[in-house]
Amino acid sequence: MRFALLAILTIVAAIINNAVLADFAILKASPDLILFIVVFYASHSDPEKGLIYGLAAGFFEDLACGAFIGMNALAKGVAGYVVGRAQSGFYEDNLLYGLVNVAIGSLVNAAIILLINLLSSHLIIDRGLLESLASQFLQNVVIAVPVYAVFMVVRTRSWVKSIWGEL
Repeated sequence: MRFALLAILTIVAAIINNAVLADFAILKASPDLILFIVVFYASHSDPEKGLIYGLAAGFFEDLACGAFIGMNALAKGVAGYVVGRAQSGFYEDNLLYGLVNVAIGSLVNAAIILLINLLSSHLIIDRGLLESLASQFLQNVVIAVPVYAVFMVVRTRSWVKSIWGEL
């Protein structure tokens, strides 16, 4: 049941990213909702589950968006693993917890994408890509607290707990 919920959330996030948020892009970037789901799942789970879900969600995003196959899968998988590792020992009901995790996940995601692009373009830095990644990072951080607040409210509902289970 948890797999179905994560799959539905990933599909809905991809549709919102590509159909709605893409029209409001700032510096050719918009918030990455799939990354939010990966980060929140990894931060309330363990690193291995964050890695597996990040790989699956990123691969779906690669297939849906026609990007380099594997780039988003690797970036989101590593981000899920790092956030899952970094989260231990923190108080998860604090809204800053979501902000810090989104910031960490966004930085790792951007670093992997930048590294893959550098390696595939003979180490030539694309200024437009840097601006886009920086813009996406800032947008992710700005909306992290309200999105995490919604996540925490929804997560406490009994029907969600029965599907999601104890992480």
